[in-house]
Amino acid sequence: MEYVKDQNYAASYAPSLILDEYAGYSVMIDVDPLRDGNIQKITVIIEHQGDKEVTTLEGYKVRR
Repeated sequence: MEYVKDQNYAASYAPSLILDEYAGYSVMIDVDPLRDGNIQKITVIIEHQGDKEVTTLEGYKVRR
């Protein structure tokens, strides 16, 4: 989530690289624009082996 918040405001975000010690895990980032396009709801989903959801983080990003 912090990785996305550190990026420039965009319509979508590519996940950061996953370290070798976390092989088998994947990251999916979903972006939902809110209001007048100046706020985004960001959902980061971590999965293991491609089908087992480990955790989901939700947060908001504001255009500055």
